Amino acid sequence: MKIFRIIFALLFGLFLGISIIEICYRYQFWDFYAKEFQLLNAGVSDSSAKKRVLLIGDSFTADHNGFTKSLRRNLPEYSIYNGGIPGFCPVQ
Repeated sequence: MKIFRIIFALLFGLFLGISIIEICYRYQFWDFYAKEFQLLNAGVSDSSAKKRVLLIGDSFTADHNGFTKSLRRNLPEYSIYNGGIPGFCPVQ
């Protein structure tokens, strides 16, 4: 009987922990992608004279050597922000 209480306590603790993480993620209590956004946009100048473009997408957008780099190189009159989420694909 004691083993069932231990198993129940462990499963309840696991459920509670996962639920807290899910609630924090779902209601944006902290930004899970803030550091990645800063790293992906480290060289972008925040000039008010330039028009701003935000790219939103999956890991193809977040790739440092992908089309975002090409757009930044070919369109210097725009501030291009990369909002891609690394490690995320259409299957996920």
